[in-house]
Amino acid sequence: MTELNFPLVITHLDQDKAGDVYEGFASQETDAATISAGQYGIHYLSAKGSIPEISEHIHTNITEQISVILDGWCELEYEGVGLVRLERGSTVIAPPDIRHTFVRCSNDFVVMEMSSPAGINVVPVE
Repeated sequence: MTELNFPLVITHLDQDKAGDVYEGFASQETDAATISAGQYGIHYLSAKGSIPEISEHIHTNITEQISVILDGWCELEYEGVGLVRLERGSTVIAPPDIRHTFVRCSNDFVVMEMSSPAGINVVPVE
């Protein structure tokens, strides 16, 4: 059995704890980063109102990113792949350096994003 260097972490989506990240999204950070000493991060993003297009970007400070669509749908444009529609139950395991653009989503869109290490940066691509 794998031995963890931190205790079991259980999180629940709580809309009352959501704060702004970028216009149109609410974000709820979990305590996974604190408990795992920065090894892992987990947060939820949910739509709230009109969602603007988020320009092409990459993530340079992580080695792994996993996204699970919990509700609604979204469309992203991935370098070398094109436009992809993700719906409830879709899972994405994306390399951190893949260029991508968040195009649009439904009003009920909710995604859980996990990264290693904790904290996903957004670096615009010109």
